[in-house]
Amino acid sequence: MRAQLIGKNKIQLKPRYVVTHSNVFRNVILGKTDGGGSNTRNLNKEPQEVRDQLHILYETPGIPPHPLSAHPRVPERLRQAVINTVLRLAEDKEGQALLNAIQMSEPLRADYQRDYKPLEELDLERYVIGGVE
Repeated sequence: MRAQLIGKNKIQLKPRYVVTHSNVFRNVILGKTDGGGSNTRNLNKEPQEVRDQLHILYETPGIPPHPLSAHPRVPERLRQAVINTVLRLAEDKEGQALLNAIQMSEPLRADYQRDYKPLEELDLERYVIGGVE
């Protein structure tokens, strides 16, 4: 979102991290911040009385969900077996229920060029704060 607002739309903002999406909403409602960012899924999980106090000002274009990834040391045949199993689960109601429970409701085979290459244009590295240890 910051890449869209700052990079593409030239809107200046000072990020303030409040740990969770629910905290973002409550900080806005309590007037502790002028606005906040989240995703639609988390907003829709909030009680109606919370949603009623918020107004969507801007929606960024959608991006692909996080990919299911494997370390390079995992053998290719095992990686393919996991991919095929997940995709097969999506083909019936029982499997769909399992996938929904882990928020992977519509799995599809990722394609780097189609799904993730466009993200390179956003120069996301410049928005990284801190590091992962």
